Amino acid sequence: MLADLDSLIATATRIHGETEKSKPFKLIDAACRVRAGDDPASLAPEIRSTRKRILEVAAADDPVQAVFKLDLATAAGEGMMAKARKGLGQMLLGTLAERSFEESYRSIVQPDELRLEDSRPGRTDTDYRVFDERDRPVFRINIKFHGSPFRKARELVGLDPLDCFALATYKIHSATRKQEQEVLPYLFVVVSVPGLTGDYAGTVVPDDLVHLTSLYMGSSQPRKRDFEDLVVRHLVDMPQDPAVKAAVDDMWARIDGAPW
Repeated sequence: MLADLDSLIATATRIHGETEKSKPFKLIDAACRVRAGDDPASLAPEIRSTRKRILEVAAADDPVQAVFKLDLATAAGEGMMAKARKGLGQMLLGTLAERSFEESYRSIVQPDELRLEDSRPGRTDTDYRVFDERDRPVFRINIKFHGSPFRKARELVGLDPLDCFALATYKIHSATRKQEQEVLPYLFVVVSVPGLTGDYAGTVVPDDLVHLTSLYMGSSQPRKRDFEDLVVRHLVDMPQDPAVKAAVDDMWARIDGAPW
């Protein structure tokens, strides 16, 4: 857990990198430095803020509350932590599935035949687009990870739970309409690992990262999904506690070995 401002800044720095912290964490860091004697006027251009704002945060009883409109104790509440942990777990599985898909695709398809373009930064209903050798679009792809069985499948749709996967009808409808409008195939590529769920993946995420995410997600800060992505990329790409790394590697291996 994040016990104080020092642990908050240290964890944010670990996630972002030494110089790339997002603005709210830079502001809290600057306020701490002012409290230690640094000149706010010299810090303002560095963090793209104002001297007045830095002094306001430095003078606040709780700089975290002054920036996030939420304090560390509230963000550590059971409900907020559980929500943040589950969200990170789900995103972790989705990210591992996307990485697995990319590796499989590139091991099978030559880039000069069908080029794979990452469309995820746009946060649309398309994860990847594929283009031919003349740079013409061939199809869209949406990656779906499926781990939770549809327990009422027999009752509601007459199918075995193992023959169903969690893809909302409205997403299928939207994809079908887009496919008809663009005359361009829209593919859902699904990987299934029964029993590997967001709840389980969330247990792998260290408490300090969950607490940091809970603070950010419960605040008024924008681009919350980007922050979750940042934390998940850190979990996957950066050196971790050996137990965390082993758990992430195990989930990745289970996804790699699963049917698509």
